[in-house]
Amino acid sequence: MKIQASTYYIRRYKKIIKNNPQLNSKVKGKLWLAINDLNHPSLRLHKITGRFDNVWSISIDMNIRVIFKLKGDLMNLLDIGTHEDIY
Repeated sequence: MKIQASTYYIRRYKKIIKNNPQLNSKVKGKLWLAINDLNHPSLRLHKITGRFDNVWSISIDMNIRVIFKLKGDLMNLLDIGTHEDIY
């Protein structure tokens, strides 16, 4: 699987890492895990319903989530933030 990050995701990622530098390794580790085993239980993968179409979410830690779209073998990262920020 390949990862592509939207410009919005990159902007939000930089802001989150600036405020909380130790999250950098967590995010990288979880994305590596997602590339290798998207169904790993620690990712808590789930499809987002409602206003989103074909959008999925994984957990970085108890509060931080990454939402993305899957298109074949491509994971397009859309947003990162707290549960309250991105839902």
